[in-house]
Amino acid sequence: MIGQHRRPGSADLLRLLLFGRVGCVHTAQGLEYEWGGVIVGPDLTWSGNGWKVHREHVLSKASRIRTDDLSRAIRNAYGVLMTRSVRGTVLYSVDPATRRLFADLGVPKV
Repeated sequence: MIGQHRRPGSADLLRLLLFGRVGCVHTAQGLEYEWGGVIVGPDLTWSGNGWKVHREHVLSKASRIRTDDLSRAIRNAYGVLMTRSVRGTVLYSVDPATRRLFADLGVPKV
């Protein structure tokens, strides 16, 4: 305690540093947030009968991954981002068909 205030711990400092920040799978891995938001980009879309990965929209080093493993890697990255929040996650997709899937699954609009 410092006066009537407790000394901030590392979790408090992390919370202050990360509040309102944009991150990626590398910065989110191993951390938990109260609330999070995930924007599913044009690299992963729903085609009506399954997920489709669009290599031309993968702008990271993941684009070097073999085609067989790329879909798994992209889905895993989004999975990590979607499971970091303790209270809830807001999902948005740039793709209209993927947004319809979210609505059909009961993901409420914000």
